[in-house]
Amino acid sequence: KKYWCRFCPFSSSESSGLKKHERTHTGEKPFSCAVCHKVFAQKGSLQSHERIHTGEKPFRCQTCQKAFSQKCTLQAHERIHTGEKPFRCQTCTKAFSHKSNLQAHERIHTGERPFRCQTCDMAFAESGHLTRHRRVHMGDKPFRCGTCEASFKQRFELKCHERLHGVDPAFYCKQCGEKFVEKADLNAHQKEHHP
Repeated sequence: KKYWCRFCPFSSSESSGLKKHERTHTGEKPFSCAVCHKVFAQKGSLQSHERIHTGEKPFRCQTCQKAFSQKCTLQAHERIHTGEKPFRCQTCTKAFSHKSNLQAHERIHTGERPFRCQTCDMAFAESGHLTRHRRVHMGDKPFRCGTCEASFKQRFELKCHERLHGVDPAFYCKQCGEKFVEKADLNAHQKEHHP
């Protein structure tokens, strides 16, 4: 027996499969997290979310043994080791290991700026740029010096300040200021986030 979707030509041999599919049309989210009350359309999505609260990380990288709470995060991480870049820009053919990096890159071609500041209406191509911008309005300084009481709005400002204390990481990314103990980690980071 086939079960047909009320909204599109989709069909399923199981009623549960149809019910799951129809939630993409209705927006119904019947699964709720007992801890934070966030709601989900799929039971699997709830179970994956709940690991944030439990700290459970059942997915482990076979190369470096780093553990993850979600399978998709592990798969994305494994591309650091393999160098695989399955997400390709249709405009300029540049390739990326993460879909989100491709989406951010594509906005260079389209000029799209979907992340808008609610305070001053400035718009940004990347969510991280909006987050950084919001600190201008909020006076938020989340990057704290471990040696003194100083705090900064941006990570690179903290890194510059730490040099006053003689703190100079062996390897750091010149584009975003993230520091690394191992050169290989810096290389993997740059390949991943600043190709």
